[in-house]
Amino acid sequence: MSAAEAHAALEVAREHRRNGHDYDAAQATALAQVHATLALADEQRTANLIAAFERDAISAPAANCTTAERHAYWNGIADTITQRLGLA
Repeated sequence: MSAAEAHAALEVAREHRRNGHDYDAAQATALAQVHATLALADEQRTANLIAAFERDAISAPAANCTTAERHAYWNGIADTITQRLGLA
């Protein structure tokens, strides 16, 4: 979402610049930079999560386990990854 918001803020900045509103253009440009940074951080977090899954070769639990065991397995995996990524 932040990438789309960054593009929208850049369009607003261009419009302000065309109309000679330099202060408003600078504000919109700063907002676009914030949204672009958030989008980049989100992409990096996603890449880190994918790398963690690949590194640990996470596989599905055994087919004959109960639903409760399956939930416990996936919750344990999620907790481990959350801690490794520093999101806890």
